[in-house]
Amino acid sequence: MEGQYEEWHKTAGPSPLVASKQETPILTRPLVPHVGKSLLSKRSRTPERPPHPAPCPLAKRMKKPSLIVKTTEMDAFFRLIDDDLIQDFLWMDRCCRIADKYLLAMVFAYFKRVGYSVQQYNRMNFFVSLYLANDMEEDEDDMKYEIFPWALGVDWRSRYPRFLRRRDHLWEAMHYRAAVSRKCCEEIMLIAPLHNIWQRLRSDNHAGATRHYPKDEHDYEPRGPGYEPIYCALCQVEMIS
Repeated sequence: MEGQYEEWHKTAGPSPLVASKQETPILTRPLVPHVGKSLLSKRSRTPERPPHPAPCPLAKRMKKPSLIVKTTEMDAFFRLIDDDLIQDFLWMDRCCRIADKYLLAMVFAYFKRVGYSVQQYNRMNFFVSLYLANDMEEDEDDMKYEIFPWALGVDWRSRYPRFLRRRDHLWEAMHYRAAVSRKCCEEIMLIAPLHNIWQRLRSDNHAGATRHYPKDEHDYEPRGPGYEPIYCALCQVEMIS
């Protein structure tokens, strides 16, 4: 019996319950609970979802219109343009350097942004808005000074500081949003595209940022009503040709 036990012990090796002093256990990976292989591979391939869904590109393009225009407002603006004094002013500006179609569209945009009622569509607000539009878009200061005698009369020199304060109040009332995009101007023109004020296209001769300085800073004097338009050789040549 004793011989059979020794023979079995030689073939079976040491008991698994007794650890060998010479062997050091090695852990190749941490012990984790057993989960299915398919679940682990699925989690590793699936990215985390964002907290909010990505915006649709079409939704970005579907924005509210920049201006909501009532028929009464557009009619009131056209009636203002038909005012005799404003018509004379536009006739004087033959080169469309002070009031081309884009500057006039900006005037209407200012009326809307500040929230003028139809009763406030008047000469003074027109000239103040046009002056601010020239401040925003034009490089030559001399031309916009021509607005002073048309808006303030013959004693414009003593009254123009108050006019400039009106301009500042208008700018503040719009929360300093005086820039009007070309797209916005063209949308305003499309409301009544056949109206004659939208035909006031400035010649390429007066495009760009070219400045024409007088020989003396006192040479230029705003003229106002009752004078012929300033002769422009460039535009005159263009009309003849």
